[in-house]
Amino acid sequence: MKCEKWHALANDFLIADRRDEHEGDPARFAASLCDRHRGAGGDGLLAVEPSPDNRSDAFVSIWNADGSRAEISGNGLRCAAGFLLRSGDADRCSIRTQAGTSDHRVIERAPPGCRIESRFPAPSFDPRVIGLDGKPAEGEPFERAWSGGAVRGTAVSVGNPHFVLFEGWTDDNWRVIGAELESDPFFRNRVNVEFARVIDRATLQVFVYERGVGETASSGTGASASFAAARRAGIVDAAVDVRLAGGTLSLREEPDGFLLTGSCERIGVFETDPSWWERINDSE
Repeated sequence: MKCEKWHALANDFLIADRRDEHEGDPARFAASLCDRHRGAGGDGLLAVEPSPDNRSDAFVSIWNADGSRAEISGNGLRCAAGFLLRSGDADRCSIRTQAGTSDHRVIERAPPGCRIESRFPAPSFDPRVIGLDGKPAEGEPFERAWSGGAVRGTAVSVGNPHFVLFEGWTDDNWRVIGAELESDPFFRNRVNVEFARVIDRATLQVFVYERGVGETASSGTGASASFAAARRAGIVDAAVDVRLAGGTLSLREEPDGFLLTGSCERIGVFETDPSWWERINDSE
């Protein structure tokens, strides 16, 4: 099996082009392929498949490093868009995922990558959409317990579930809190956890503990969820830069959603050994 490896601010993905050939089932081999010691290594697998309709250029199924399915990935879709548009024949594409359709536009080419602006629908604070096992007031912060006490955060969906914390955490304990909250049964589908600081009204700093992956250097949906929660609280303006460990993403609120802008880069091509591939598919 051949795949390309891309990264978006050090959030790395393996991209399998399945538009012509459907070799293997991603649900069976995603975790093995993403293993950093026994596989190609990656935060996730993006399977590019034929579009199911005439409103998008491709369907992308997204798999976390642990083999679980993800509804959407902001950084992953930017990499998928870079993959689809890398020939230079076009500078726009629409991609459908389990969460819906998003539009992407190349605004700068800088081989081996590019800078892409992505348009996503408005976030939701509806507990039913987020998948909360309870009925906290929509968009209002609420507490969750962890082994060291309790933290207060805001739940939001940007196509996948997030819990954003602006207080109650430190540089020393956020990874522990993230690991515990990620699998908190209150969040029916588990949850991505963001630890955010307001630097000023145009700047956020965010650390990410991603569902099914763990600590990641960046997250497009994590940055978006943090921006949405901060806007809801009235503590940032309508355009911000979000600083993550892997780099900076720019977000801007629009009447019908938001724009996410950042870079992505092609690392290279990976091809599995036929014997390894056969063993993985036989053993799963």
